This record gives sequence, structure tokens and C-alpha cells, in this order.
Amino acid sequence: MYWLRDGMNVLVVGVVVLFLGVAVCERQKEFTAAVYEHAVILPQGSKDGVVSRRDALKTIMTNIDIYSAQAKMAALKRVDILVFPEGGLFGWDFDRNTITPYLEHVPVTKQGEWNPCTHPGTYPDSKIQHHLSCMARNNSLYIVGNLGNKIECDENADGYCPDGGQYQYNTAVVFDRNGDLVASYNKRNLNNEPQYDYPQKAELVSFNTPFGLFGLYFCDEIYHYDPAMRMIDELGIPNVVCPTSWRDSYPNGIAIQTLSGFARGFGINMLAANVHRPDMGKQGSGIYSPDGVVASYYDNRSGSSGKLLVATTGVIRRPVRQRLPQYETSMQAEGGSQDTFMSDVNGDSYKLVILDSRQRSLRLCVAEMCCEIEYDIEFRSGDVYAFGVFSGNHAQPKNGKYNYYQSCMVLKCPNSTQESCGKQSTDASSVFTHLRINAFFSTNYIYPLHVASRRGQLILLSEWNYQDGVLWSRQRTYPLVSAGFYGRIYERDSSNSQTICASVALLISCVYYALNSCSFYN
Repeated sequence: MYWLRDGMNVLVVGVVVLFLGVAVCERQKEFTAAVYEHAVILPQGSKDGVVSRRDALKTIMTNIDIYSAQAKMAALKRVDILVFPEGGLFGWDFDRNTITPYLEHVPVTKQGEWNPCTHPGTYPDSKIQHHLSCMARNNSLYIVGNLGNKIECDENADGYCPDGGQYQYNTAVVFDRNGDLVASYNKRNLNNEPQYDYPQKAELVSFNTPFGLFGLYFCDEIYHYDPAMRMIDELGIPNVVCPTSWRDSYPNGIAIQTLSGFARGFGINMLAANVHRPDMGKQGSGIYSPDGVVASYYDNRSGSSGKLLVATTGVIRRPVRQRLPQYETSMQAEGGSQDTFMSDVNGDSYKLVILDSRQRSLRLCVAEMCCEIEYDIEFRSGDVYAFGVFSGNHAQPKNGKYNYYQSCMVLKCPNSTQESCGKQSTDASSVFTHLRINAFFSTNYIYPLHVASRRGQLILLSEWNYQDGVLWSRQRTYPLVSAGFYGRIYERDSSNSQTICASVALLISCVYYALNSCSFYN
């Protein structure tokens, strides 16, 4: 009978193992994420802007204490990964000298080689990393944070070494549930950050978790091929964590609108944490998926506070890309009766037409792109809407380059004048009962944009559908602020020097042609 008893034991153990295995598999189909929009406490500074390391740490620890409280709340909600914003520990208004006391060295280590919580003395003066590591370890969750990184260099041996013999980077760091430093990324595409250097070689940084592979970069870097699109194209990374310090620009550069659209357009999960400083135009965080917004927060009212967003989303193993229709020259014949005009949208000259309640469909085209729109609208309170298209280099450079993009947008105009179309407007009353926008661009790097208004606050709507280059809603929704598409053509980006060189080359060619023409006729 011993064989029977042993057999029963084996059977019971097998069932338990099978049950646990199924439970683990079930658990891996989703994970719980959190992003914290932080109302950062900024440093007071001194008369010349330079403070001591001790005073710098006072500011940092004030913000760290707030982080710690949020991490404890996240742990109670069984969060797997928590993302804090860019600039959340000491802000952003520095030069190369005044940032110095806030910096600490972030070592390049392999996963599991250094735990700043349990071994704080391995690298000197690493107090920020120690506290973030302990925060992850004590709450058993992944922590993504941001700090200033300093790396010594030899000016004689390194031709890129800055004066003073020190590289200074804007760096994102990741700690696992044990508190180990598992990833760090030095920001490449700086945006008005004179206090920092950018790495000469582009970095593609990722880290593995039980709930998927994640890429790491800063959110405004989605406008650049490296690293954002390269991660998707070459490595197939399906999840991204994004600390950001994003200042909204209307109507097509709003944080919640742009980052949710990027996630949806390229079929990834994105965890985006912004700082909360409405007085500076910085607000809006979210958890986004290929199916749209999972959770988002936006509050630009004076006196409003930050917020911990927690949501459960599905694990994805690879990006889910859309099939996109392509532009053809035969499309250039525009449909519908139109009275077009030009207006400034974020510094760029868009071709627009005012929408009315009678026409209900039209097509606009410009330079290798067209967009079509079908709509039904109930106008209220004198609202004015326009539909516009643009193809060209953005008027404002990012990291020294003028990004080439294509866009079409339905946007609410602040008033009845054509010149107002493209300016900031967050209040809306009119309702689209049906809206369908088809994009035909000269690129596959396209994502949808939409944002609505609820009592003057911007919100993202789950009712919007997106598939294969078509954005539509067939039901009454909150009043629309803007909706459309944004597409990038990276190979057409230009810099100041390229523009100057092209102009000089053209001038030389003209002079050469003129001289030769004179010789010929003489």
C-alpha cells in the first residue's frame, strides 16, 4: 500500500504544481503599473545660484520623502512598477555650474552587481540612489527615477571631454524589487538643458521584468528616431517607461494627447510620469496601451496637486503595428467646396478650412499628403472648428534639428477669427456626433491625436477608435478640442548648418551659372 500512498502524494504535488503554474501564467497576462505626477519642490538657491551639497540634498530629500510616501501607497495597491517624473527631485533651471551639487555618479553595472540599499558604500556620495533603491526594496516593486549623473573624463585623452573634466548627464535609473540597479539611460535628445551633455553614441537601454521587456527613455524623445523608434524597429520592445518634464503646446503638443497617441499608433504600453507645475504649463501623466488610454490625469488649475495613478494593463510581448494607407499623387484633387486660409499652428503655417454644419465631408492636400474628414456636429455657444494640414520642417528646432513632419488636425479655434485657429483653446461646448479622419501620409511613422474638454479640463476619451490610419468616433462624446494625426519623416530633418550650407551652395551655383553665361554670350 506504500506505493499507493506515494502515488497519491505525487499526484497531489503534481496538481498543486500545475495549479501554481496556471496561476503564474494567469498573473503574467497583466501587471499593475503606477505613475506619480509630482508637484516638485524647487530649490531656493543663493544669490549667485550656487548652493552647497548639503543644501542641495535638503531639497532632494524633501522630494524623496514625498516619493517614499507614494511608493508605500503603491505597494498597498500591489503595484509592480512605479515611475517618477523627470526633474522631480530638484527641478530643471540650472547651468553647468549651478547643477554641480545636485549630481552624483551613476555607475555602469550589470544587473545584480550593485544594490545601493544594502551596499551604499560601494560608490561614494550616492545618497539619491541609496534612497531610491531602498524604496524599491522595502516596497517590493520596480522604481524608475531621474537624477543628474556625473562622470569624470580626461581632457587630454578624450576629445569630447568638457572643460572641467566632467561629463554631466540627465539620467534615468531603474531599480528592481530587490533594490538592484538594473538599468540607467543618459538622455541623448536634450531640450533646452544647458546644464547637461549628451552622449556621443546613441544608447538603447532596456530591462527585463517578470511582466515583460521595457525600454527606457525620456518622453519628449518620441519626436526622434533614436532611441524611441529604433527600439521598436530594431529590437521590438513593446513596453516603455518615460519620466518627463513636458510643457504643453497647443493644439498638437499636449502631453496626454501625444504620448497616448504614440503608444496607440505603434502598439506599445507606455508609462509616462510628468511633473505637476501648471504655472509653467507642465502637467498630464498617464498609463497608455495599444488600445488607448488605461488611466490619465490632467489638472491645470492653480492650486491643484499631483496624483498617483494606478491601473492594471495587459502584458504584451511585441509591438502591434498598424497597416497604413499611403499617399498617391492622384489624391491631390481636393473634395468639397472650400475656402482655405493659412494660419499659425505651433509656429508652423497650416492650410485650413472652417467647418460648417452643412458640408459634412471634405479632403485637404498639401505636399505629398492628403487627409479626408467626415463629420456631423452640433454647434453650441458660438464654437468655431477648423480642419487643417501641414507638411514640412517644424519652425522650432529640437536638439539643434528642425523635425520634418506631416499632420492633419480638426481643432477648435478660440474665437471666430481665422488668425485664432491654432492658438490655445481648452474650453469647448460643441459635440461631434460622428467624426472620421483618414490620413494618407508619405511615411509609416504615424500616430493619432485626440483630446476633449470637460469643464475646461482636458481629457482623453476611450470612445475613439483607431485602425489602419483611420481615427473615428460614431457616438456623442465630450466636446472636442483637437483630433487628427502626426507623422514623422526622419530622413528629411535639417539643422541650422544644413540650411545655411544649402543656401550658400545655391548662391555659389547661381554665381557660377551667371559667370559662365556671361562668358558664353561674350
